[in-house]
Amino acid sequence: MFKFLRKNIDDTSLLQGATDVHSHLLSGVDDGFPDYESSQEAVDHLEGLGIKHIVLTPHVMEDLTLNRADYLKGRFQEFESKIHTSIQFHLAAEYMMDAAFEDRLNEEILGLDNEHILVETSYLSAPPNLYDLLYQITLKGYVPVIAHPERYVYMSDEEINHLRKDLGCELQMNMMSLAGIYGRGASKRSLNFLRDGWYTYIGSDIHQLSPFIHALKQIKLGSKEQKAIRQLFENNQQLF
Repeated sequence: MFKFLRKNIDDTSLLQGATDVHSHLLSGVDDGFPDYESSQEAVDHLEGLGIKHIVLTPHVMEDLTLNRADYLKGRFQEFESKIHTSIQFHLAAEYMMDAAFEDRLNEEILGLDNEHILVETSYLSAPPNLYDLLYQITLKGYVPVIAHPERYVYMSDEEINHLRKDLGCELQMNMMSLAGIYGRGASKRSLNFLRDGWYTYIGSDIHQLSPFIHALKQIKLGSKEQKAIRQLFENNQQLF
């Protein structure tokens, strides 16, 4: 499509009233925002963009031993008491399918809702028991939502489609992938997956404010891409 027919995402209405299902705004619990001041600054910016609902999805992984449901719920309550905004927040988690994941599945799960759980793997290699872990998720009554599959360099497009089409997983796109923040490969894949209708949800995966602001300025969308992203945001909203 001709570049002059493409719009910057800021020049569309896509973010007005939007729900973000993947963020690391919860202060001081992972590699996202380190304190309430930086979280507040980011929230102010997101509110200015028109975003109305944000799911906080801190990392749950083997190395972050404190990040269990009770602890994160306590931090979430403190976050809501300290952050001033009209945005409505929800607490979930992004689960790394690592050596501790099976134990986490037997604890209280912080799902996107009562039916969906956000999961990820290493960008470079899959856990040796990936398919078994996905099956265990379904036995718990959840649909696995694979975070940012466009970033998994070890996984072919065919394997990603297999997860989606044959195993019943749903895919969540990182909005910043379209801007090339994670490299040209992830950018190309995210656009292809978007155009092919592989994604179900979209999230910012915001960890720091400056890269997010920079990324938004780089995202140029044609009319078909805008329509596809609008549908993803509608899917996000249906989780609540």
